Amino acid sequence: MKNKKRKTDFFPYLMSLPAIAAISSVCLYPLLQGIYLSFTTTKLTSPDVMKFVGLNNFVRLLSDKSFWSALWFTIVYTFVSTIMAYLMGLAVALMMNREIRGKNIVRALLLIPWVVPAVVGTTSWTWMLNDQTGIVNNLLKQLGLIDKSILFLANPVMAKVTVIAFCVWKTFPFMALVILASLQSINAEYYDASKIDGAGALQRFFYITMPMIRRESLLAVVLMVMWNFNRMDFIYLMTQGGPVNSTRVMSIYSYYTAFFRGSIGYASTISVAMMVFMSGFLLLYFRIKKNEVDE
Repeated sequence: MKNKKRKTDFFPYLMSLPAIAAISSVCLYPLLQGIYLSFTTTKLTSPDVMKFVGLNNFVRLLSDKSFWSALWFTIVYTFVSTIMAYLMGLAVALMMNREIRGKNIVRALLLIPWVVPAVVGTTSWTWMLNDQTGIVNNLLKQLGLIDKSILFLANPVMAKVTVIAFCVWKTFPFMALVILASLQSINAEYYDASKIDGAGALQRFFYITMPMIRRESLLAVVLMVMWNFNRMDFIYLMTQGGPVNSTRVMSIYSYYTAFFRGSIGYASTISVAMMVFMSGFLLLYFRIKKNEVDE
């Protein structure tokens, strides 16, 4: 009986070996290879010539002004876009949780930014924000709000605002759907009892709604922070990190270092630094999940 039980317990692990092997070959090997390359001076033009330099690349990273600039904007981009997406998603979810006409149509329209491919979305925004033929500048001129075109993607400050705004537009539907699912799981009796006690709309929101959706909100925010911190597609498709590197995030800096400067070793060092920051977010995510299970 003991042998049979041991075989039965071991069988699920045995069946998962092919999946583990596939994931390891696709994810684990490149990860270990990237960490190893971060300790070398590997060049794109001569990948076979590797010189081990220890922590020299990491020491260089600490004094690299371009890296700190990219890190700073990555943090600003990540947290501002995540907070704005959450607030916008919360507002939309609260509206959709009410009994309104055409609610199903609104829900379908809500998904458009989320399901539209990044290439299509960024191309549409770039066309609309064009300083010569863009519909946004032309509309603002006709309304008399501006005298000359706004350089949304050519001005460093406006470019930062624009890429953050696009990220918010693209990601807020995810927040809205998560929050909406949480709102619909709240028992209506809580609100009925609070109304009998004389609680107002704001009191019900802060003392019932927000505490009841706190867990799901934290998970959604942490996941979005992880995605946005590692994301480069939105920015690269709109500005390629410009103008004057004002919208360059760490992922774009690593990409340019590897394929435009040809420094694979140093680009791997930048990627390892990103992995360290991502690990912090991942630990926070696991901590929240653990608390969720304990509760």
